[in-house]
Amino acid sequence: MKENIKSIYMKAEKDLDMAWEEMCRPSTDVVTYSACVGSRRALHQYLQVLAYFYAGQKGEELSKHATMEDLINYGSLYDEKLSAIDFSSVQCQCEYSIDDDPEEARYCDSVDKVQACVDFAKQVKAIVQERIGLE
Repeated sequence: MKENIKSIYMKAEKDLDMAWEEMCRPSTDVVTYSACVGSRRALHQYLQVLAYFYAGQKGEELSKHATMEDLINYGSLYDEKLSAIDFSSVQCQCEYSIDDDPEEARYCDSVDKVQACVDFAKQVKAIVQERIGLE
């Protein structure tokens, strides 16, 4: 389980880095599609890491096809910092699964909305680092 968690975490790092690089451009030059897909994948993967970590501690099994909403709900049961985050502005949380084809998935075309997802991914990453110690 630890190797799987580390592998997912490393993928999340790459996706968040890509989204962050895109968001560092002037707002008129940001390719919101790329930043949205990267931040959404990173957020989903960080949530997976937390959920797998807690499931491992509890001896429970989780579906690897869980939606973002499933992961938020599960992780919030065991982590007060995660449950304190208001994910209601994440437009894709209910329908997005990591296995979805990003070409077909809904995405945000607003720089502000995408920035919010990047910020959510960074918040969950900080929780992962605090709880699990991955860097």
